[in-house]
Amino acid sequence: MLQKQSEDIATEKRKTMESLKEELGLKVLKEEEKELDRLQTTTSGLLNEMNILKSEATIKKSELDLATKDLNRREEELVQMKVDLDNLKKNIQLRVRNGSQGGLSHGSPWIRMVRLVPLVEAS
Repeated sequence: MLQKQSEDIATEKRKTMESLKEELGLKVLKEEEKELDRLQTTTSGLLNEMNILKSEATIKKSELDLATKDLNRREEELVQMKVDLDNLKKNIQLRVRNGSQGGLSHGSPWIRMVRLVPLVEAS
C-alpha cells in the first residue's frame, strides 16, 4: 500500500512537472510572439518611412532635372545673346570705319562705348 501511494505521488509529481513545463513553454511562446509583433510593427514603420523618403527623393530628383534643363536653356540663351551683341558691335564698328554711321556721330556715347568695349568671344 505504501508502495502504491509512493507511485501515485511520483506520478502526480510528474504530471505537475509536465504541466509546469507546458505552462512555462506557453509563457515563453507568448513572450516570443509579443516580441515578434513588436519587431513587425517597427519594421513596418521603417518600411513606410523608407517609402516616403524614396518618394521625396524622386520628387527632388525631378525638380533638379527640371532646374538643370532650365539652366542649360538659359545658358544657351546667354551664349546667343553674346553672339548677337558681338555681331551688333562688329556691325557698328564696320559702319564707323566705312564712314556710314547711320546717324551716329563720333561724339555719340554709342560710338565711344563700341570703341572702349572689346569684342567678347562667345563661349
